[in-house]
Amino acid sequence: MIEVTEYAKLLIALLAIVDIPGNVPLFLQQTARFSTTDRLTASLTTGVTAGAILLAFAFFGEAVLATFGITIAAFRILGGIVILLIALDMLGFVGSEDPSSQPFGGDDNSTPVAVGIFPLAVPLFAGLGAIATVMVYAHEDFHSDHDLIVGAVIVTAAVAIIIGLVAASFVGRFVGSLAQKVLNRLLGMIVGSLGIEFIIEGIADFFPGLTTAVTAG
Repeated sequence: MIEVTEYAKLLIALLAIVDIPGNVPLFLQQTARFSTTDRLTASLTTGVTAGAILLAFAFFGEAVLATFGITIAAFRILGGIVILLIALDMLGFVGSEDPSSQPFGGDDNSTPVAVGIFPLAVPLFAGLGAIATVMVYAHEDFHSDHDLIVGAVIVTAAVAIIIGLVAASFVGRFVGSLAQKVLNRLLGMIVGSLGIEFIIEGIADFFPGLTTAVTAG
């Protein structure tokens, strides 16, 4: 019973942070020019890659960060910049009106597999919040089955990502081109706000005193 409660608690927390419904708009934008089959490939790649990254960070994350001297705050700011640039493309400020154009893209890195890895799996789904969450829980060793539970939760979340994106792929087929452009602009503002939020949180991690002063003011 304790194990079930622990599993449910971590799964709910991880799914909330991964935020599959909130990330669907960016998935649809990044895969707008893909066929149905390619979107399914991108969905599968995103889920598998995100799951693999979260598993790696859950059990080896601290050692990796310590080796390169990288801080979570730096990751957060970089992720925010990447997402903000994607949002600017969605809003039409950078890139092209051609839906086949992709930020950070050339022919080599705009395939379904490449897009599924970046920017969908990283930094969108396997982002800093999700990485930090699994790292914290992985090091709270409650009992002998704890590592197994953490791994099971990550695998479950990866499957949920795949199912959610596959469902979004079929829904996206029935949205007209004009409606998709209008929706793209609206959702671009949401995605941009998310990117700015990441940047602000990263800066706050670097300068906690500044955040306290602003709050107090």
